Amino acid sequence: MPENKTMTRSLSYFYTKKLGAPPRRVITTPIVTAVAGKYMDTPMSKLHIRRFVRKNELDLSEYCHEKYGCFNDFFTRQIKPEARGDIINLLRDNGIKPTAMIDISDGLSSELMHICKQSGCGCRIFEKNIPIDYQTAVAAEEFNMNLTTCALNGGEDYELLFTVPIGDLSKIENMDNVKLIGHITKKEFGNILVTRDNNEFELKAQGWNPLKKD
Repeated sequence: MPENKTMTRSLSYFYTKKLGAPPRRVITTPIVTAVAGKYMDTPMSKLHIRRFVRKNELDLSEYCHEKYGCFNDFFTRQIKPEARGDIINLLRDNGIKPTAMIDISDGLSSELMHICKQSGCGCRIFEKNIPIDYQTAVAAEEFNMNLTTCALNGGEDYELLFTVPIGDLSKIENMDNVKLIGHITKKEFGNILVTRDNNEFELKAQGWNPLKKD
């Protein structure tokens, strides 16, 4: 997809600069996001889909074909599954053996907590290091949704989340298409998200849990 440089600069300023904080706090307040979310659940919100696709030059062939009852159905559309074999090959070529790995189908925060639970450890990730897809950033800004919440809890990404020994850190840092978002800690330190302004919060998993009972 061709990059909209103006939008990219605007989003970068909005989410990373201090002057972007006041308007960001306004549009991400619970009442604003709640009202916007309710509207995007209505059939009327489907009117925004075609304009959004045209404006951002989306290639819908990359997604599973389905009928959308509202814009939120479209926003959570399913990407056609594509395993990241290229990352597996990249790790193998560099002699890196991950200590844990999982595909992100239920959301980044959810999968990270799966790894921590199964491995008996904690984690510490940094908001500024979380990779954000351009389309996600555009949609979050347009519909007053919290960008970090979308990045942490959106599922069906089919990306790989993995941990490696500390001795392989320098190799990982120099790899294309691999993003270092944090590190593993002792279990008693918990699962922590460090925000851009260095506040710390317990990481919550709000993604879909297929094992959770209703």
